[in-house]
Amino acid sequence: MQTVIPTLLEMCKAHADKPLFLFPDEQGWRHITYASYLRAVRWIAAGLGTNGINPGDRVMLLADYGPEWCAAYMAIHMAGATVIPMDAQYTADEVRTLYRFTEPASVLCDVGHRNVLPPESERPVLIDTVFSAESLSSPSMGEGQGGSDFRPVPLPAGAPMSIIFTSGTTGDPKGVMLSEANFMSNVDFLREYRHLVSSRDIALSILPLHHVYGFTVTFLTPLLLGATTVFPRSLSGADIAAALSEQKVTILVAVPQVLALFHKKIYDTVAQSSFLVRDIFGTFRDITRLCRKFLRINPGRVLFRKIHAGFPTLRFLTSGGARLEPGILTGLRDVGFTVAEAYGLTETSPIACLNDPDRPVAGSVGKAMTGVEVRIESAGGDYDQGEICIRGPNVMMGYYKRPDATAHAIIDGWFHTGDLGTMDRYGNVYITGRKKEIIILPNGKNIYPEELEKLYCKSARIEEVCILAAGTAGREQLTAAVYPVMAHFKEKRSGSIHQEIKFDIENIALHLPSYQRVTRVELVDDALPRTRLGKLKRFRIQEIIDNRDASRGRTGEQRERTTGSPFTRFLMSELKLDFVPRPEHNIETDLGLDSLSKLELFASIEKRFSVEIGWEEAGGIISVKNLIDTVGDAADEGAAAGFSIVEEMKKAPAVPLADHVAVGFGLLGGLSRFIAHYIIHVFLKVFLRARIEGLEKLPGEGPCIIAGNHVSYFDALMLYGMLPYRVTRKMFSMSLPEIFDHFPLNLLRKPARIIMTGTHDTMIDSMRYSYRVLIMGQPMVIFPEGKRSMAGLVDRPKSGVFLLAAACNAPLVPVYLKGFSGLYSRSNPGFHFCRLEAEVLDPLPVGENIDSAMAAWYDIMREKNAEEFNL
Repeated sequence: MQTVIPTLLEMCKAHADKPLFLFPDEQGWRHITYASYLRAVRWIAAGLGTNGINPGDRVMLLADYGPEWCAAYMAIHMAGATVIPMDAQYTADEVRTLYRFTEPASVLCDVGHRNVLPPESERPVLIDTVFSAESLSSPSMGEGQGGSDFRPVPLPAGAPMSIIFTSGTTGDPKGVMLSEANFMSNVDFLREYRHLVSSRDIALSILPLHHVYGFTVTFLTPLLLGATTVFPRSLSGADIAAALSEQKVTILVAVPQVLALFHKKIYDTVAQSSFLVRDIFGTFRDITRLCRKFLRINPGRVLFRKIHAGFPTLRFLTSGGARLEPGILTGLRDVGFTVAEAYGLTETSPIACLNDPDRPVAGSVGKAMTGVEVRIESAGGDYDQGEICIRGPNVMMGYYKRPDATAHAIIDGWFHTGDLGTMDRYGNVYITGRKKEIIILPNGKNIYPEELEKLYCKSARIEEVCILAAGTAGREQLTAAVYPVMAHFKEKRSGSIHQEIKFDIENIALHLPSYQRVTRVELVDDALPRTRLGKLKRFRIQEIIDNRDASRGRTGEQRERTTGSPFTRFLMSELKLDFVPRPEHNIETDLGLDSLSKLELFASIEKRFSVEIGWEEAGGIISVKNLIDTVGDAADEGAAAGFSIVEEMKKAPAVPLADHVAVGFGLLGGLSRFIAHYIIHVFLKVFLRARIEGLEKLPGEGPCIIAGNHVSYFDALMLYGMLPYRVTRKMFSMSLPEIFDHFPLNLLRKPARIIMTGTHDTMIDSMRYSYRVLIMGQPMVIFPEGKRSMAGLVDRPKSGVFLLAAACNAPLVPVYLKGFSGLYSRSNPGFHFCRLEAEVLDPLPVGENIDSAMAAWYDIMREKNAEEFNL
């Protein structure tokens, strides 16, 4: 096995005038040749020797990633010292912790990081100007002068080439010691494996170089193989795309999160295209897939030339640092991209397995690299799943100053990764999760969160999700911390984000075992915290949810009503809260707002602070922080006339009721409704054996609200056929725009007298329309739950129905729908023939006590639930 310095000298001699690094400056793109790089490395190394750095010393490196960082790293190694690379984003406290733990002999840094060094560090060596024009032309860097005659000092036996920290920056540090042989095992593999990387390649560096994945693949390997590394101007999509096309990049080294965004952009663009474009895309995709599978050729670069136009020379993309979803891999291959997916950890330098780029096994991370062994150490149960163990020249020397942790991780030469997985008979390894991330529920069941997260992310409403256990000890609930797709809710002008997210999660979890079903949903208003390589910071997300729980658990005496900003005090007064709302509190789950009370609060804010909250903006407000950001610096103008839903519903809508739905009782409309009612009635009797009891309890005259439990997709239609024509000829109902705003159902909206509701822009008008229907003395069908229940079990009602009933002095008539979950419901998708029953119950008078009426309706429905399902 070759070593680093001899290989470096060989490459610098063979490619002296070739660009090693390409990077942008004010004039465009600059390059640094291999010869210039070597002179800079020697110069810094000589300076370290002059400053008293001895073989085996430790030197900390803290700087922004770029050519200077790369020169400083190799200079430390050339001086025979161990490199301690720091994350360029570490805070002063984090740097101080690791500095005191490692006690480096010196620090190499740039000017921008000098202020985060601890006071006890001696004067650092600055590396900013190592490649400036003045430095490169300095006599001390010329041949035969200064550093050029510096003789490399080998690392002492047993000394690591690098100590890379994976955790513990705030305490109990964990530094991985990697030897020169560890790194070279990866470099040799990448060179020899089907010439995956060669001197002709140009790699784009977008990953942090203090991390072993970015370091090995975008710096060390290109350097020791005579290739070129490109540093983009920034990590923005535009700058990365510019670097890819302008510098003819052949290898893009990325993490799964980047590839997922790339995949999403391609397929979302296609989904928004015309039917013809989608059809052609699908055909070309199938051709590419078949050709790659059976003929080993890739026509995708030609068939999808518009997609590849920005990457004219790209040979392949790499994925590492976390697991790549199979759909991302196959989706990118199907449009002509080649993906080299690797698996490993910092402790394995990093590569241990590689998924064959030409014939990848989707869902697998491939087979062990040459000279490396992988086995699955199973503890029984869970089929053949067990901990992934690795043995080979890539496995670390151990953890710095942590013999206990080293002994626990490396047993008989096998490194225990902490990852769980399986292996097929061909040696392909499949990752199923992290051992330390397994959630053990109070009932003893094991939950593998990554598997569930993959399922729940199928929802078009969920951007990110983290599954965790939250709650008091012994009473933890399986919880989903969800960052919603805010663009979706803004576009849809959603009235209840939490309800819609919960609805999707319930649907997705329907066929999972009960212990795997999320029972609690917590919304967050920012992207979930992740590591630099895109992994979820589960401990941080757990802290967020635990802190939220703690704030909810404080008693009234512990909460200080007088604290907080004027806006906070306004919220407490307006919502009659007995606690101080915090920025992270969700306005639905923590402040208890439903769609109507949210609307009422927004209107009060507009009046009090003279700010306008548009419908789309309202759809994106989920937290107190969002409200604070909306108000901004607007001055509190003092008491303003309160916003009353009841008063608002009495106002005339912008579009008259008659223009929204068919109001009259003309001959044609009446005949159409009679025929429709008769056909549905006969169908129900013959095919569904439908029957309804208690019709005598319906008011003979005057308004009423028929309030049933919401079970199936056809509840309103079935009720229309089951109720007598004397009721249905005058009946109105409510529904959601997402159902009746699109062809062909939008054609039924007006003649069927369906009033749109559920979004911020329809909420008030739907109340105004309903108010007018009721004061006209007509009946309405409204489902108080607002959404279809899961498996027929009734949910708590919303307040809007009861406010309407009280304002119009209209009795609320509960109707229990039995057997409807077997028709076409969330738990039983697809139309099925079954027996339907409905029971009209005693009318509920709704007075001023809305809460009492809501509780009464809920109790009645729960009693009927208990009878039907033997609860």
